[in-house]
Amino acid sequence: MIDIDNNSLLDILEPDNEEILKLRSLEDKEDEFSLHYGMFEHTIAYYYNEENGTITDKEVIKVLKDIRSNLGKKMNYFKHPLAESLIENTVEIGNEEAITVHEFNLVIDYMVRSIDNRSWMSDRQAYLKWVCYYLDIATVEDNARYVKRVEKLAKKHDMPPEMVDSLLEKNPTFKKGKASDSLYLNSEFLAMNEDEKFDYLAKNATNEFNLFMAYLFELEKRGDIELAKKLAKRVSKKFGDIFTLHMKVGAFFMHIDPTLSKGYYNRALASLENVKVISDDMKLEIAESIKDDIRLCDKHLN
Repeated sequence: MIDIDNNSLLDILEPDNEEILKLRSLEDKEDEFSLHYGMFEHTIAYYYNEENGTITDKEVIKVLKDIRSNLGKKMNYFKHPLAESLIENTVEIGNEEAITVHEFNLVIDYMVRSIDNRSWMSDRQAYLKWVCYYLDIATVEDNARYVKRVEKLAKKHDMPPEMVDSLLEKNPTFKKGKASDSLYLNSEFLAMNEDEKFDYLAKNATNEFNLFMAYLFELEKRGDIELAKKLAKRVSKKFGDIFTLHMKVGAFFMHIDPTLSKGYYNRALASLENVKVISDDMKLEIAESIKDDIRLCDKHLN
């Protein structure tokens, strides 16, 4: 039993080594840390669903950042009920699977980005509603409201069908860092040669969004980064008014080419300005999230 009055998270987290400190994010390593970020997802979802239905995404981010900034404080320092639950569960799963200080910080960073990535949905609880839907712990009525909300947004933003499907999946097959099942299940696409695949996705990326992203990751896995860059450039040029596409492509290149990634995020900002169906306040929130990603690109460049 951990004495929270006399121990900090630094006392239970494993020390870092030189190899671990080289990690810049959980990109391509989600499976290795699924127990830990899965714990965060479940804890946040159950807290919102069962204890505090008024908490907002911003408040959750504030709690996460508070934990990250105060790892050396005694555990009884954290008074927010969500923080207390997250720390309690961190201690519990730490007994099953150890995690270092740097890895723990990366898990928190991953969670903050996951929440930020839904800021465009014009809802102060966009992530919270999504995660409850995703984990299938929401009521039937709440699930129906979430689906209706996504469908309404899809119509407003002219979102590609596969992007809508990804928001409505409860057990998505697509995972970052891997070629998704959508790549392997598309026999017609697999039968194409490389030039045909390129041309097909260059024309249909928004309608085949999961396939497009899966193919980018497949190219990365094969070491064909230049072709991935070429395809992304072609798609960006054709569908330049879709700011969410630029955000996704920017995230893909974040750890491959931060300068290129920054360019896509800047295009996302420019595209966002032309969207007329989002309120000015929400635009400011989304823009700030994108600017955070740009600052992260700068950090990687330094």
